[in-house]
Amino acid sequence: MQNTEYYDKIDTVEVFILRAPLGKAKFWSSQSSFPERNSLLVKITSGDTHGWGEAGQYGPPEPVAAAIEHVLAKRIIGKSVQPTVVSEELYAFSRDFGQRGTYVEAISGIDVALWDLLGKKLGVPVCKLLGGAFRTRVKVYATGCYYRHDCQDP
Repeated sequence: MQNTEYYDKIDTVEVFILRAPLGKAKFWSSQSSFPERNSLLVKITSGDTHGWGEAGQYGPPEPVAAAIEHVLAKRIIGKSVQPTVVSEELYAFSRDFGQRGTYVEAISGIDVALWDLLGKKLGVPVCKLLGGAFRTRVKVYATGCYYRHDCQDP
């Protein structure tokens, strides 16, 4: 049995869908067009401190937001701010119906928000909580293979 008396409790879980219409700058992948960029932010509050996570990057953010708001959030309100414990419990709960896609994205957003929250509560960067930084620089990464309506094959 874990001793959780030293951990603060989760008070609220909120989601925010951000949208940026692209207008004429919309682009396509091999599967569909993208008329907007979107993101789903997860905000978890404990006392007067909050942590932020991001989820719902693959497809519409609404299914991930619904999984968090209507299914997962109520399972973690009042739980201790322990990211690994919460993530394991959520994954175990959703294992039969959510091994990939929407539920894994939702759990991931909650997990990132909890690590951010715990780091703020303890006054240390998340990298310290995870064992310490091992890089002083990060290589640039960009994803792509998208094209616009006005592009021409070479």
